[in-house]
Amino acid sequence: MKIKRLDLKAYGHFTDFAIDFQSDTPGLHIIYGPNEAGKSTSLRALQGLLYGIQARTPDNFLHDYKKLRIGGHLENSDGRELSFWRLKKNHGDLLDADQNTIDQSVLAEFLHGIEAPLFSSLFGIDHETLVTGGDDILKQRGDIGQALFSAGAGLSSLHGIIETLDKECESLFKSGGSRPELNQAIRDYQNIKKEIRNLTLSSSAWKEQQDIVESATSDLEKVETARQTIGSELERLRRLQRAIPNLVKRGTLKVKLTELGDLGYLSTEFPDRLQSVLADRKSVEQTLIDARSRKEMLGQKYSDVSPRQDFLDQSESIDALHQRLGVQRQAQNDRPTIHDDLLQCRTKAETLLNQAAPSLDLFQTEKIKALLAKRQQILTQGNRFAGLDHGLIQAKENLAALSIDFKKVKDQLETLPAVGDLRGLAAAVTSAQKVGEIDTVLRNSERDSRLLLSNAEDDLKTIGIWTGSSEGFSTLPLVSTDTIETFVDSFRNCADERRKNQQDQKDVKEELDRVRCDLKVIEKTGTVATEDDLVQARERRDQGWQLVKRVWLDGESIPGEISAFDNTQDLPEAFEDGLRIADELSDHLRSAADRVHHYASLLAEAEKFEEQQQRYQDESTTLEEQQAQLELKWQ
Repeated sequence: MKIKRLDLKAYGHFTDFAIDFQSDTPGLHIIYGPNEAGKSTSLRALQGLLYGIQARTPDNFLHDYKKLRIGGHLENSDGRELSFWRLKKNHGDLLDADQNTIDQSVLAEFLHGIEAPLFSSLFGIDHETLVTGGDDILKQRGDIGQALFSAGAGLSSLHGIIETLDKECESLFKSGGSRPELNQAIRDYQNIKKEIRNLTLSSSAWKEQQDIVESATSDLEKVETARQTIGSELERLRRLQRAIPNLVKRGTLKVKLTELGDLGYLSTEFPDRLQSVLADRKSVEQTLIDARSRKEMLGQKYSDVSPRQDFLDQSESIDALHQRLGVQRQAQNDRPTIHDDLLQCRTKAETLLNQAAPSLDLFQTEKIKALLAKRQQILTQGNRFAGLDHGLIQAKENLAALSIDFKKVKDQLETLPAVGDLRGLAAAVTSAQKVGEIDTVLRNSERDSRLLLSNAEDDLKTIGIWTGSSEGFSTLPLVSTDTIETFVDSFRNCADERRKNQQDQKDVKEELDRVRCDLKVIEKTGTVATEDDLVQARERRDQGWQLVKRVWLDGESIPGEISAFDNTQDLPEAFEDGLRIADELSDHLRSAADRVHHYASLLAEAEKFEEQQQRYQDESTTLEEQQAQLELKWQ
């Protein structure tokens, strides 16, 4: 390796100084000069260039450690060259000519394994080293001393033994090393000692730090108190500042209101009417927009339609199919109604059958036919009994009339003179006998009447509906079929409505239970403020603000109203509390808008379902009263 150039950019007392060793012919370069000219400094610079600047180099008296810079140009035996710079750094201290960091292995290829101690022994001998070497020879130390001692003592392997001992020594301790055991122990000891020194605090220093902490804590509390006071005052002033424009606006509006004088007031129904009119207008506008859109769509469709001649040729068939389709659709639409009528007829028949014979159902047709046949017989016998009874009454009336006539005739007969010739009477009796015996006919009629009456009573007992006497039954008015059908329909409708009411009550109760369960879930997660709470808080805030204005602006003395507003604290603090509560509720409603909205919706649903439940209960009571009235009328 050849050293072709040494650049002392900033080292020792040199600044931007270069030593050029280039030559066309081989030879020896000698650097000479007076004392303190920089010969030893140049030698240390060369060692620092090749192996790194010493950690405690004495050559920083002109340039700081960070500014020390040495450069050089080397040529290897294979002709390769290297220009580089050395800085005073722990890492990345080797730079190339372009000031880029390079690895140490690049320079190691030019050193050929020569370490710094060997280089110093072979090529870095200065005056101090020469003096030390002489002493070593005299004391049999150093390589030269070893050579002289080995030659004098006849020990040719002394150098190898010393190298072995040096290696063992390096495995235990190495100056500047980190892996040997003693180095690790020393490093651990120093770290522990440093940690103890860092953790150890003298009593005076601790007392001083404690006083500083206590003083800082006290100052912090005072500053925090002052900050809160100033913040409260600032917030109060900000609120007053925000309120001043409103007060000015209020005064302006009051002046304008005074200038307007007395004006008529709109009716209380005006907002509702206005909203209704606006809603109707919006609906009409939307309808108009929809109609226009539909018109445009139909116009577009109409313009796109091109009639086909084959369709036009089949117009009559299409009309016929369309009419048949209408009939089919009408029949399809009528089917539910017919099915409902069938169900109603079946329900009506079941009701009549339940009233006449509760033990029968509609599927026992034979028994129903027998019952209907017996019913017809009963109606026939009843009609016959009514006719006979009427005839009996008429006969009794005739008998009474005849008795009266007979008495009158008898009285008249007694007043008559003595009986004369009775031949004419005999002829009259004979004529009466030809007509028939009246007493026999009357007795036969009475016998038949009693027989029919007995049969009618037996039939009534068999039916089991009437428990009174036949005379009482004969006085009852005969119920017509239309009346029976009307009562059946009424009973059936009432029963259907009661069933529907019970089902509605059940559905509403389930929905109400669900809503209440959701409300409990929300309430368990924390108190939920509502719009009503915010309205109440704002009303209290406004009330406090009115009191503040009256006291501060108008100068009124109203201790009673202030005490009624809040008797636990002064008016400013009470007003600020009301303002704070209103702001917190507003922030809470804004931050938890979805939760509050859901809670309000659930409350509205619960109120709606409670109203529906009460309405269904009222309807149930009304239906029960209607049922009782129908049963009373039927009886």
